[in-house]
Amino acid sequence: MAALTEKVAIITGGSNGIGKATALRLTRDGAKVVIQYRSRRCCVLDSEELIRRTVEKFGQIDIVIANAGSLPLHDLANTSEQDFNDSIDLNVKGPYFLVQVRHADCRQPTCRRYKKKFFAADG
Repeated sequence: MAALTEKVAIITGGSNGIGKATALRLTRDGAKVVIQYRSRRCCVLDSEELIRRTVEKFGQIDIVIANAGSLPLHDLANTSEQDFNDSIDLNVKGPYFLVQVRHADCRQPTCRRYKKKFFAADG
């Protein structure tokens, strides 16, 4: 029996690279995996929708991996304010709002609570 059977995971940026490899590994270990990818912007509404739809479909969320990220492909002199803002939205606000919304969701009586929590960010 797989170690993650009956667990539900959310992975942002799960369509390629590290996110895809993580999704495949969690699936192989028995988890149900919800992947969010290529959203134009990261905002609190995207996170609320992701959490809500996952709970509606599976009834729980056990693992959240905020993996989405990108950087503008310009040097410093050619990075526009919009490029910079887009990078902050995805790399900082996206994970923050996802964790914030999940934390609020865990105040509900149906939320599974675990003693161990881990948050990692790259960049």
